[in-house]
Amino acid sequence: MEVGAQLLRSPSPLLQTPDSIPMVLWARTAVILAWVVVATLVLGLLTIALSLSASTAHAVHRVARAWGRSILSVSGVRVLVRGMEQIDPTSAFISCPITRATTTSPCC
Repeated sequence: MEVGAQLLRSPSPLLQTPDSIPMVLWARTAVILAWVVVATLVLGLLTIALSLSASTAHAVHRVARAWGRSILSVSGVRVLVRGMEQIDPTSAFISCPITRATTTSPCC
């Protein structure tokens, strides 16, 4: 049997049935989903409370960054940024990341 024909016959991980996925992955997914829901509710309410004061724009942004970073951390996603020293912090810019990931992340 040729290698190419063997690869075509092997089941794709994307086509797995729920019965063939290990329980550890289901548990990990449940933990991540639970954290996303809890973090969104708690930090979302905190953001609403902070936004009632006009002088807390930086605090609201810090909470949003903490929310994004916590979800990335619990999900096991690592973010690597190269070239930050070339960005002028006083100017506006658009970030267009190049990624191979299957998830997108908020800019933190």
